[in-house]
Amino acid sequence: MSRWPKKRSAKTGLPPGSLVHIGDRLTEKTKITVLDYYGANIKEKEISTVHECRQFKDSSTVKWIHINGIHDVQALEGIGTIFGLHPLTLEDIFNSDQRPKMEDFCQYAYIVLKAFHSDDNQANDIHPEQISIVLGPTFVISFEKEEVVINKVIL
Repeated sequence: MSRWPKKRSAKTGLPPGSLVHIGDRLTEKTKITVLDYYGANIKEKEISTVHECRQFKDSSTVKWIHINGIHDVQALEGIGTIFGLHPLTLEDIFNSDQRPKMEDFCQYAYIVLKAFHSDDNQANDIHPEQISIVLGPTFVISFEKEEVVINKVIL
């Protein structure tokens, strides 16, 4: 029998703000969708790299950036750098087992909530889905670990 306990998480022993995904990896590729609102118009665009988000940061329009797949450390670090997100906010986004909460930072508000959805095959099985939302002065960034069809979400 070993004297030393085994690590319970990949984060054990790391300093606060270390970016390690905690939870199931449910998508292969991170998908980034941008909705750009200006006046009565809206433009939806799927982008392939995080660096393309930089063009939306300083524009005068209101933009919603939605990220499916929170396992990609480089992608979330890039979003954090572009929009000035605190390392502890990014750490919380990576931890898909967060409890619902709201934190007020000077430049943005961070919200974690749970939504519930059912599988296509088994309507009686309800699964929780963590959704992290960052609200800034002219942007909304939402993160979820897998793409959920909206009409199947039970709030």
